[in-house]
This record gives sequence, C-alpha cells and structure tokens, in this order.
Amino acid sequence: MAKKPLTKSGSFPVIGQMRIRRLLAQSLRAGRAAHAYLLVGPGGVGKTAVALEFARLLLCSGDGDQPCEQCDDCRISRTLQHPDLRIVFPLPAVKKSSSSDDDDNAADALSEEIAATITRLTRDPYAATEIEKKSAVGSTALQLIKIGEIRSILHSAMLKPYQAARKVFVICHADTMNDSAQNAFLKVLEEPPEAGYFLLTTEREQMLRPTVRSRCQRIPLFPLPAEDLAKALAESGVEDAAANLSAQLSGGSVTRARELAKGDVRALQACVIDFLKASATCDPFKLPAAADALLGGESFPQHVAFDLLKLFFRDLSVRRSASAQASGLTFGESEAIVDGVLSAFPDVDSDAAARAVDECAGHLARGYTETFALYTLAIRLRECLGPRASTKHSSTRSTHASHA
Repeated sequence: MAKKPLTKSGSFPVIGQMRIRRLLAQSLRAGRAAHAYLLVGPGGVGKTAVALEFARLLLCSGDGDQPCEQCDDCRISRTLQHPDLRIVFPLPAVKKSSSSDDDDNAADALSEEIAATITRLTRDPYAATEIEKKSAVGSTALQLIKIGEIRSILHSAMLKPYQAARKVFVICHADTMNDSAQNAFLKVLEEPPEAGYFLLTTEREQMLRPTVRSRCQRIPLFPLPAEDLAKALAESGVEDAAANLSAQLSGGSVTRARELAKGDVRALQACVIDFLKASATCDPFKLPAAADALLGGESFPQHVAFDLLKLFFRDLSVRRSASAQASGLTFGESEAIVDGVLSAFPDVDSDAAARAVDECAGHLARGYTETFALYTLAIRLRECLGPRASTKHSSTRSTHASHA
C-alpha cells in the first residue's frame, strides 16, 4: 500500500510547523493578518516553505485554512508565477563590462538562474534560495538585496492587485538587504498599502535594523521534531532505519536530514560501534583502524560521527532507565549491542561519556591532531564504561574462596 503523504498544501509539501501555520491562517480568516511578517529560525526548518504556503493562502479566493487549489488564483500560484506574487532573493553583483553584449548576457544568465530557482521551489519549497556566482578568484560573490530591487517592490506594492484581492511579496534572506535597501523598505512598512503583504525570512534577524524588525510581526520557527523528519524522509523513499538516524542527527533541519540520508549513515553507525568496541579494550592493534574509519570518511562532516557517539550513549541511558523497545532507540537495529554493553558494563556513566565526546570535538577545533584527540577519547570512554561485570564477579568469587 502506498504511504499517505505528510501534511500537504496542494503541490507544496510542508513538513510540520503546524502551530505556526494554523496561527497564520486563523489570523487571516479573522481579519487580523499583519501586513508584514518576519519568519525567523535556523536553516532548513521551513521558513520559505511556510512563507510560500501562506502567500498562496493570501492569494486564494477561498476561505479555508489552506489554499483551496480550486480557484483560478490557486491554480496559477502553484507555479509561483501569479501576477500578484513576487519572490525576492539576494543576488550576486553583476559588474558592468566594456561590452554591452557581455552585460546583456550576464543579466540574461542571472534571470535564468532566478527562474530556475523559482521552478525548484514549485517542486520543493525547501530547495536552496541562494543564487551563487563565482568571482574571478573562485570565491562566491557577495549576495545582497539592493535598493533598486526594493524600489521596484515599493512601486509594485502601490499598484492595485492585477487579479487577486491582495499582492504578496516574499523576501528571502531579508537580512541581506543593504543599509540603503532597509531604509527604503521602512517607508512601505510605516505606511503599508491596504492590499500589500510582506513575508520576510531570515536566519540572522540581528542583521536587520530594529526599526525594520519592530514593524514586522515576528514568527519564530523552531527545529522540527525528529519524528516528523523521519516520516518525511521515509515517504520520499529513504529506508526507515536510515531515515530515523538521519532525522536524529539533523538538528531539526530538513535540508540537513536530506543531506545525511544521501550518504551511507548506516556505515558510519557501524564505524561508531567499532570505535566503541576498540575503546572498551584500548586494543593498540584495533584502535588505530577504528579511529581512522570513524573520521576518515568524506561523506559527512566530522561532527556527525561525534553526534552518533553521543546518541549511542543516549540509547544506553534510555535502555537502562526504561524497558525501551528497539524502535525507541537510535541504534534500534543494534539493540543486541546496546544490551550487551549494559550487561558487560553495568556501571557505565553515559553522561560523562557524552561530555568526553564534546571535549574531543573541542580538542580538534583547537588544532589537536586527530590521532591524539581520538586516542585520548578512547581512554576516557574506557574509564566511563567502568569495570566489566565478569571482572567484578571473578573478584567476588576470589574473596569467597579466601574466606572458605
């Protein structure tokens, strides 16, 4: 049986954030919608997705909590090409050359990139909205929303809507507006047109002037629950165990969860277990290979391996404090290993082990060599595991024998 899709709005699959989405819809239907919203939150949590869904709702002629998908405005806005919808991105500077043909070609290329970005967003509202351009030295050119773009928005906002009852402007990465652009934008925020609505997104709200922030209704979006992310990944075709693991490591970010799911996160999980086994004995023959495998892959950032290590110790705590089912563990398919560690090391200090992992990450950040940092971590983890149960039993038997 095919799985039902996660909460959708027409062709826009928006993951979670239901409280915020209901709040926006209810404010609109109650006639209390603000003319300017500032959607704030870390990368990948759905600021653009929520903004686009609400933009379509503002254009919709229906009266539901989601775009009706039946009216003409909804049918047109599915492609984000509605005449009363405008999406603004920060753009790399296009330097003028000595040839007008070159200038025209550069402008055309940038227009094509903008169109391609909008097309990607129609299929996936979590697609990247940064339009990059490499400079002559190979670095990425600075991206800004300049005053010319804002002036164009101001002019458009003052005109009556072409088709819908409202005009909507979605400004992605609003913090990239330069000082002149922010000053110009203040004018429309101070006296917004009756039919004009502005949806700004940002990960760095402190880069916006206080006068701009104070004239927008702030909408905070928080990291998504791992359950929502795992479900979304599984419905996109990711194997369940890998989806769960990627979601746990993502920090609540859709984009990060997807990137993790693309790599072989299950292989990295096996490397973590091998490193823990080597740490339990500090075997000088096994530890070097296990340490190299842990941080030697190129598929994931270094911190992912450390996050997995901490999740393993979290599983130990969960399993010991409650009779958790395998489905409740991050290392669910390694339940036997989790139980084996608890049986062999009943006094394991999971909290201290997690702190040791953080200390190792700190050592690497300060420039320590990987060999030194990981060997030190292995020794600390061995201490955190405590004595083996069999050793304690042997000691007890020897004590009884001496008194016999």
